[in-house]
Amino acid sequence: MEYREKDYLDNLKRKVEVPDIVWKKTEEALEQIQKQGKKKRTVFSRCRWTAGRAAAAAVAATLVLGTVTVGAMSLAGWHQNVADELEASEEQQTKLSGEGMVTDGTASAADNGITVESIQTIADSRYIYFWFKVINENPKIELTQNDTFRDFAIQVEGQDAGFGISGGSFEDTGEEGVYLCSYYGSFEREMEPGSIRVKADFNGISAYDNHLQETKTCQGTWNLEWDVQVGAAARNIEVKKEVPGYEPVTLDRLELSPISCTAYFEAWEGDAEEETPVLAGFRMRDGSIVTDFRGGPGMSSEENGIFKSSEGFAKVVDADDITGIFFIREDYADTGERELTESDMVEIALE
Repeated sequence: MEYREKDYLDNLKRKVEVPDIVWKKTEEALEQIQKQGKKKRTVFSRCRWTAGRAAAAAVAATLVLGTVTVGAMSLAGWHQNVADELEASEEQQTKLSGEGMVTDGTASAADNGITVESIQTIADSRYIYFWFKVINENPKIELTQNDTFRDFAIQVEGQDAGFGISGGSFEDTGEEGVYLCSYYGSFEREMEPGSIRVKADFNGISAYDNHLQETKTCQGTWNLEWDVQVGAAARNIEVKKEVPGYEPVTLDRLELSPISCTAYFEAWEGDAEEETPVLAGFRMRDGSIVTDFRGGPGMSSEENGIFKSSEGFAKVVDADDITGIFFIREDYADTGERELTESDMVEIALE
Protein backbone atom coordinates (compact mmCIF):
# COMPACT_ATOMS: atom_id res chain seq x y z
CA MET A 1 0.00 0.00 0.00
CA GLU A 2 1.36 3.43 -0.94
CA TYR A 3 0.84 6.53 1.19
CA ARG A 4 0.97 10.13 0.23
CA GLU A 5 3.79 11.70 2.24
CA LYS A 6 1.38 13.49 4.63
CA ASP A 7 -0.56 10.26 5.16
CA TYR A 8 2.74 8.45 5.78
CA LEU A 9 3.87 10.87 8.45
CA ASP A 10 0.43 11.06 10.08
CA ASN A 11 0.30 7.27 10.23
CA LEU A 12 3.81 7.11 11.67
CA LYS A 13 2.90 9.68 14.33
CA ARG A 14 0.04 7.47 15.50
CA LYS A 15 2.28 4.43 15.79
CA VAL A 16 5.34 5.99 17.43
CA GLU A 17 5.44 8.31 20.43
CA VAL A 18 7.97 10.97 19.45
CA PRO A 19 8.34 14.63 20.60
CA ASP A 20 6.87 17.34 18.35
CA ILE A 21 10.35 18.71 17.60
CA VAL A 22 11.19 15.42 15.88
CA TRP A 23 8.27 15.74 13.47
CA LYS A 24 9.31 19.28 12.66
CA LYS A 25 12.82 18.04 11.85
CA THR A 26 11.35 15.18 9.79
CA GLU A 27 9.60 17.65 7.52
CA GLU A 28 12.79 19.73 7.26
CA ALA A 29 14.79 16.59 6.42
CA LEU A 30 12.26 15.76 3.69
CA GLU A 31 12.74 19.17 2.10
CA GLN A 32 16.53 18.78 2.25
CA ILE A 33 16.39 15.33 0.64
CA GLN A 34 14.32 16.68 -2.21
CA LYS A 35 16.81 19.51 -2.76
CA GLN A 36 19.71 17.05 -2.78
CA GLY A 37 17.87 14.89 -5.27
CA LYS A 38 17.60 17.81 -7.68
CA LYS A 39 21.39 18.16 -7.52
CA LYS A 40 21.70 14.58 -8.81
CA ARG A 41 24.10 13.75 -6.01
CA THR A 42 23.37 10.51 -4.19
CA VAL A 43 23.81 10.94 -0.45
CA PHE A 44 22.13 7.77 0.80
CA SER A 45 23.24 4.79 -1.22
CA ARG A 46 20.25 2.63 -0.26
CA CYS A 47 17.66 5.15 -1.33
CA ARG A 48 16.26 5.47 -4.86
CA TRP A 49 15.11 9.01 -5.63
CA THR A 50 12.82 7.67 -8.37
CA ALA A 51 10.67 5.97 -5.75
CA GLY A 52 8.75 9.22 -5.39
CA ARG A 53 7.86 11.64 -2.64
CA ALA A 54 6.45 8.94 -0.38
CA ALA A 55 9.82 7.18 -0.38
CA ALA A 56 11.50 10.48 0.43
CA ALA A 57 9.17 10.91 3.39
CA ALA A 58 10.11 7.42 4.56
CA VAL A 59 13.82 8.26 4.36
CA ALA A 60 13.23 11.51 6.25
CA ALA A 61 11.44 9.65 9.02
CA THR A 62 14.19 7.05 9.13
CA LEU A 63 16.82 9.74 9.51
CA VAL A 64 15.09 11.29 12.49
CA LEU A 65 13.99 8.08 14.16
CA GLY A 66 17.43 6.65 14.52
CA THR A 67 18.99 4.98 11.46
CA VAL A 68 21.68 7.61 11.16
CA THR A 69 23.99 7.96 8.18
CA VAL A 70 26.66 10.54 7.46
CA GLY A 71 25.13 13.99 7.24
CA ALA A 72 21.91 12.91 8.98
CA MET A 73 20.15 14.79 11.72
CA SER A 74 20.10 13.29 15.20
CA LEU A 75 16.88 12.46 17.04
CA ALA A 76 16.78 15.88 18.70
CA GLY A 77 17.35 17.74 15.44
CA TRP A 78 21.09 18.38 15.64
CA HIS A 79 23.46 17.43 12.87
CA GLN A 80 24.79 14.04 13.98
CA ASN A 81 28.47 14.97 13.57
CA VAL A 82 27.96 18.01 15.82
CA ALA A 83 26.20 15.94 18.47
CA ASP A 84 29.01 13.37 18.39
CA GLU A 85 31.76 15.99 18.67
CA LEU A 86 30.14 17.69 21.67
CA GLU A 87 29.08 14.35 23.22
CA ALA A 88 25.59 15.79 23.59
CA SER A 89 22.85 13.44 24.70
CA GLU A 90 19.43 13.68 23.06
CA GLU A 91 18.12 15.36 26.22
CA GLN A 92 20.94 17.93 26.14
CA GLN A 93 20.39 18.59 22.45
CA THR A 94 16.69 19.21 22.99
CA LYS A 95 17.41 21.48 25.95
CA LEU A 96 19.92 23.66 24.08
CA SER A 97 17.57 23.95 21.12
CA GLY A 98 14.76 24.96 23.47
CA GLU A 99 16.99 27.61 25.08
CA GLY A 100 17.60 29.26 21.72
CA MET A 101 21.27 28.35 21.36
CA VAL A 102 21.11 26.22 18.20
CA THR A 103 20.70 27.39 14.61
CA ASP A 104 20.42 24.93 11.74
CA GLY A 105 22.41 25.58 8.59
CA THR A 106 20.70 28.15 6.38
CA ALA A 107 23.45 29.32 4.05
CA SER A 108 25.64 27.88 1.29
CA ALA A 109 27.95 29.03 -1.48
CA ALA A 110 29.51 27.27 -4.47
CA ASP A 111 32.60 28.03 -6.56
CA ASN A 112 34.98 25.98 -8.72
CA GLY A 113 32.99 22.79 -8.16
CA ILE A 114 33.13 23.04 -4.36
CA THR A 115 30.17 23.88 -2.14
CA VAL A 116 30.46 25.17 1.42
CA GLU A 117 27.36 24.84 3.61
CA SER A 118 26.69 26.08 7.12
CA ILE A 119 25.16 23.06 8.84
CA GLN A 120 24.84 24.20 12.46
CA THR A 121 25.77 27.03 14.82
CA ILE A 122 25.64 27.04 18.63
CA ALA A 123 25.97 30.28 20.60
CA ASP A 124 25.50 31.72 24.06
CA SER A 125 26.21 35.26 25.27
CA ARG A 126 29.99 34.65 25.32
CA TYR A 127 30.90 31.97 22.78
CA ILE A 128 29.93 30.81 19.32
CA TYR A 129 30.64 27.51 17.54
CA PHE A 130 30.35 27.00 13.76
CA TRP A 131 30.21 23.80 11.69
CA PHE A 132 30.45 23.76 7.89
CA LYS A 133 30.17 21.01 5.30
CA VAL A 134 32.57 21.11 2.34
CA ILE A 135 31.34 19.21 -0.72
CA ASN A 136 33.81 18.57 -3.53
CA GLU A 137 32.39 17.89 -7.00
CA ASN A 138 35.49 19.08 -8.88
CA PRO A 139 37.10 16.01 -10.52
CA LYS A 140 40.46 17.78 -10.77
CA ILE A 141 40.79 18.34 -7.04
CA GLU A 142 41.14 15.73 -4.30
CA LEU A 143 40.35 17.05 -0.83
CA THR A 144 41.66 15.29 2.27
CA GLN A 145 41.07 15.57 6.00
CA ASN A 146 44.35 17.49 6.26
CA ASP A 147 43.23 20.33 3.98
CA THR A 148 42.23 23.76 5.22
CA PHE A 149 40.89 27.05 3.91
CA ARG A 150 43.84 29.28 3.05
CA ASP A 151 42.06 32.37 4.33
CA PHE A 152 38.86 32.89 6.29
CA ALA A 153 37.02 35.60 8.19
CA ILE A 154 33.88 35.35 10.27
CA GLN A 155 32.10 38.49 11.37
CA VAL A 156 29.15 39.04 13.68
CA GLU A 157 26.98 42.07 12.95
CA GLY A 158 29.88 43.65 11.06
CA GLN A 159 32.39 43.20 13.89
CA ASP A 160 35.12 40.60 14.28
CA ALA A 161 33.67 37.73 16.28
CA GLY A 162 35.40 37.92 19.63
CA PHE A 163 39.03 37.78 20.61
CA GLY A 164 39.70 35.53 17.65
CA ILE A 165 38.27 32.74 15.55
CA SER A 166 40.10 29.44 15.41
CA GLY A 167 39.48 26.29 13.42
CA GLY A 168 41.11 23.05 12.42
CA SER A 169 41.62 20.98 9.31
CA PHE A 170 38.84 19.31 7.37
CA GLU A 171 37.38 16.21 8.98
CA ASP A 172 36.54 13.11 6.97
CA THR A 173 32.84 12.19 7.15
CA GLY A 174 33.17 8.82 5.48
CA GLU A 175 31.10 10.09 2.57
CA GLU A 176 33.09 10.48 -0.64
CA GLY A 177 33.99 14.08 -1.36
CA VAL A 178 32.29 15.45 1.76
CA TYR A 179 34.17 16.98 4.70
CA LEU A 180 33.39 18.97 7.83
CA CYS A 181 35.23 21.92 9.30
CA SER A 182 34.47 23.72 12.54
CA TYR A 183 35.36 27.12 13.97
CA TYR A 184 35.16 28.54 17.44
CA GLY A 185 35.19 32.11 18.75
CA SER A 186 34.39 34.32 21.73
CA PHE A 187 32.45 37.55 21.51
CA GLU A 188 34.18 40.83 22.21
CA ARG A 189 31.18 41.93 24.22
CA GLU A 190 28.45 40.10 26.09
CA MET A 191 25.68 39.41 23.60
CA GLU A 192 21.99 39.76 24.35
CA PRO A 193 19.77 36.74 23.64
CA GLY A 194 18.18 36.86 20.22
CA SER A 195 19.11 36.91 16.56
CA ILE A 196 22.41 38.21 15.17
CA ARG A 197 23.69 38.41 11.60
CA VAL A 198 26.76 36.35 10.76
CA LYS A 199 28.96 36.60 7.68
CA ALA A 200 31.59 33.98 6.82
CA ASP A 201 34.09 34.44 3.98
CA PHE A 202 36.42 31.67 2.79
CA ASN A 203 39.12 32.03 0.13
CA GLY A 204 41.13 29.21 -1.42
CA ILE A 205 41.70 25.66 -0.19
CA SER A 206 44.99 23.84 0.23
CA ALA A 207 44.22 20.76 -1.86
CA TYR A 208 45.89 18.00 -3.88
CA ASP A 209 45.71 18.40 -7.66
CA ASN A 210 45.23 14.99 -9.28
CA HIS A 211 46.57 16.15 -12.63
CA LEU A 212 49.68 17.95 -11.39
CA GLN A 213 50.29 15.38 -8.66
CA GLU A 214 51.04 18.10 -6.12
CA THR A 215 49.41 20.16 -3.42
CA LYS A 216 48.33 23.60 -4.53
CA THR A 217 45.73 26.20 -3.74
CA CYS A 218 42.30 25.41 -5.11
CA GLN A 219 41.04 28.82 -6.13
CA GLY A 220 37.61 29.86 -5.02
CA THR A 221 35.64 32.28 -2.91
CA TRP A 222 32.77 31.22 -0.68
CA ASN A 223 30.68 33.92 1.00
CA LEU A 224 27.90 32.93 3.38
CA GLU A 225 25.55 35.11 5.39
CA TRP A 226 22.75 34.05 7.73
CA ASP A 227 21.01 34.74 11.06
CA VAL A 228 22.14 32.94 14.22
CA GLN A 229 20.25 32.58 17.49
CA VAL A 230 22.11 33.48 20.70
CA GLY A 231 21.03 31.97 24.02
CA ALA A 232 21.48 33.34 27.52
CA ALA A 233 23.49 31.89 30.39
CA ALA A 234 21.57 28.99 31.92
CA ARG A 235 22.66 29.64 35.50
CA ASN A 236 23.97 32.66 37.45
CA ILE A 237 25.53 31.91 40.83
CA GLU A 238 26.61 34.41 43.49
CA VAL A 239 29.65 32.84 45.18
CA LYS A 240 31.52 35.43 47.29
CA LYS A 241 34.26 33.01 48.35
CA GLU A 242 38.05 33.29 48.39
CA VAL A 243 39.90 30.96 46.05
CA PRO A 244 42.07 28.62 48.19
CA GLY A 245 45.75 29.41 47.81
CA TYR A 246 45.03 32.63 45.93
CA GLU A 247 44.12 34.78 48.93
CA PRO A 248 42.94 37.43 48.88
CA VAL A 249 41.41 36.71 45.44
CA THR A 250 37.63 36.36 45.80
CA LEU A 251 35.36 34.61 43.32
CA ASP A 252 32.41 36.98 43.12
CA ARG A 253 30.02 35.08 40.84
CA LEU A 254 29.71 32.65 37.95
CA GLU A 255 27.79 32.61 34.70
CA LEU A 256 27.23 29.08 33.42
CA SER A 257 25.74 27.82 30.19
CA PRO A 258 25.89 24.34 28.65
CA ILE A 259 28.83 25.49 26.47
CA SER A 260 30.80 28.00 28.58
CA CYS A 261 31.65 29.47 31.95
CA THR A 262 32.58 33.03 32.93
CA ALA A 263 34.07 33.66 36.38
CA TYR A 264 34.03 37.14 37.93
CA PHE A 265 36.61 38.09 40.57
CA GLU A 266 36.63 41.06 42.91
CA ALA A 267 39.50 43.43 42.19
CA TRP A 268 42.70 42.98 44.21
CA GLU A 269 46.13 44.52 44.40
CA GLY A 270 48.56 42.91 42.01
CA ASP A 271 48.85 41.89 38.37
CA ALA A 272 45.49 40.45 37.35
CA GLU A 273 46.88 39.03 34.11
CA GLU A 274 49.40 36.98 36.09
CA GLU A 275 47.42 36.19 39.23
CA THR A 276 43.88 35.45 38.05
CA PRO A 277 42.95 31.87 39.02
CA VAL A 278 42.88 29.54 36.00
CA LEU A 279 39.66 27.57 35.56
CA ALA A 280 40.38 23.83 35.62
CA GLY A 281 37.03 22.03 35.75
CA PHE A 282 33.75 21.29 37.49
CA ARG A 283 32.40 18.73 39.89
CA MET A 284 29.07 17.32 38.79
CA ARG A 285 26.22 16.18 41.00
CA ASP A 286 27.17 12.53 40.48
CA GLY A 287 30.71 13.22 41.76
CA SER A 288 32.41 13.15 38.36
CA ILE A 289 34.81 15.90 37.31
CA VAL A 290 34.61 17.62 33.92
CA THR A 291 37.86 19.16 32.62
CA ASP A 292 37.12 19.35 28.89
CA PHE A 293 37.57 22.89 27.57
CA ARG A 294 37.73 24.22 24.04
CA GLY A 295 39.63 27.35 25.00
CA GLY A 296 39.66 30.86 26.37
CA PRO A 297 40.24 33.81 25.65
CA GLY A 298 41.91 32.52 28.81
CA MET A 299 42.59 36.09 29.83
CA SER A 300 41.15 38.51 32.34
CA SER A 301 39.73 41.93 31.78
CA GLU A 302 38.33 44.57 34.06
CA GLU A 303 34.71 45.68 33.98
CA ASN A 304 33.60 48.16 36.66
CA GLY A 305 36.27 46.98 39.08
CA ILE A 306 35.57 43.28 38.46
CA PHE A 307 37.97 40.96 36.64
CA LYS A 308 36.55 38.18 34.53
CA SER A 309 37.90 35.01 32.94
CA SER A 310 36.01 32.85 30.44
CA GLU A 311 36.35 29.34 29.05
CA GLY A 312 34.37 27.47 26.42
CA PHE A 313 33.56 23.80 26.90
CA ALA A 314 34.71 21.06 24.53
CA LYS A 315 31.50 19.16 25.22
CA VAL A 316 28.00 20.02 26.42
CA VAL A 317 27.68 20.31 30.21
CA ASP A 318 24.52 20.22 32.33
CA ALA A 319 24.91 23.58 34.07
CA ASP A 320 22.23 22.78 36.65
CA ASP A 321 24.20 19.72 37.78
CA ILE A 322 27.43 21.57 38.61
CA THR A 323 28.12 21.48 42.36
CA GLY A 324 31.71 22.74 42.49
CA ILE A 325 34.29 24.64 40.48
CA PHE A 326 38.02 23.84 40.27
CA PHE A 327 40.96 26.16 39.67
CA ILE A 328 44.55 25.14 39.03
CA ARG A 329 46.66 25.43 42.16
CA GLU A 330 48.68 28.63 42.23
CA ASP A 331 51.87 26.67 42.89
CA TYR A 332 51.23 24.10 40.13
CA ALA A 333 54.17 23.70 37.79
CA ASP A 334 52.95 22.77 34.30
CA THR A 335 55.55 20.55 32.63
CA GLY A 336 53.22 19.48 29.82
CA GLU A 337 54.03 15.83 30.55
CA ARG A 338 50.83 14.75 32.27
CA GLU A 339 47.16 15.57 32.61
CA LEU A 340 45.81 17.49 35.58
CA THR A 341 44.67 15.45 38.56
CA GLU A 342 42.43 16.50 41.44
CA SER A 343 45.53 17.08 43.59
CA ASP A 344 46.65 19.77 41.12
CA MET A 345 43.44 21.75 41.65
CA VAL A 346 41.59 23.65 44.38
CA GLU A 347 37.80 23.50 44.67
CA ILE A 348 35.06 25.90 45.66
CA ALA A 349 31.74 24.29 46.50
CA LEU A 350 28.70 25.97 44.96
CA GLU A 351 25.41 26.43 46.76
